[in-house]
Order: sequence, then structure tokens, then C-alpha cells
Amino acid sequence: MALEWLPLAAAVLAFGGTGIFAPEPRPDPPDLRPLTLATERYEFRLRPADVEAATVTASPEPALDLRVAPAAASWLAERTQAGLGETLVVSLCGQEIMRPVIRAPILDGTLRLAGDYDAATLETIAAVIRGDLNCDAYRLGKGGPDGQ
Repeated sequence: MALEWLPLAAAVLAFGGTGIFAPEPRPDPPDLRPLTLATERYEFRLRPADVEAATVTASPEPALDLRVAPAAASWLAERTQAGLGETLVVSLCGQEIMRPVIRAPILDGTLRLAGDYDAATLETIAAVIRGDLNCDAYRLGKGGPDGQ
């Protein structure tokens, strides 16, 4: 009797689904994907590796400048182009931090987060986005936007 090797997809189908060979992916905990960008129709959870830069500028007003990696930039460009006029909900560690309206598509992968945050709070947010601070520390009041 000869054995016949099947491509993985064929083997999975031959054994009746995804069961043993390709388990369903589990969602990552918030610490692994702390930054979420969501429109009315889409949600994208970014890992620290999806963010190329997260820097705070203090003048004229404190702001957090983000530059996302090419794959994330592509997603962002497509979704903001399709979602003009919609709200982009920005959440950190499951906690909403702002809700800007998409007025123009974000084609270059750069975002500026600003609002009622001081530079120290934005530095903490940047640290979580970069993966330098975990969500538990953030939620325990180490600079969270709601002051908890």
C-alpha cells in the first residue's frame, strides 16, 4: 500500500473540517493588540509590531503621532476611503480614548491623536501602543485617559 501525501488543505477536508489540523484562531488578548481602530463596519486591532513609530509632540498642543506599518496602512487607507463621514473609534486596551469623524482618507499610514490629553498621558498611551507598558498597568491608573 502506497501512501499519498495531500496538501494540508486537502488533508483537512479529507478529515472533515478544521478539527485537528487547523484549529480556529483564538482572539489575542488586549495586551497583544492594545490599539483598536473601528468604523461602523470594520475593526482592526493593531499589535505593537504594526506601529512603526509612536511619538509625542508638545507644541503647539500635545499630540501623539503614529505611523503604522505598510499592511496596517493599506487597511487604514481602504477603510477610511470607504468610511468618509463615519466615526473612527480609537480604543486602547478595550477603553475608548477618542471618536474622530473621518473627513479624509488616511492614505499615508500616519495618524495624529490629540484632544484633552496632556503630554504625560499621551506618553503613557504611546508606551502601551509600542508595547513598553502593558494594559494592566495602563488600566490601574498609570496615566489612563480617564484618570483611573
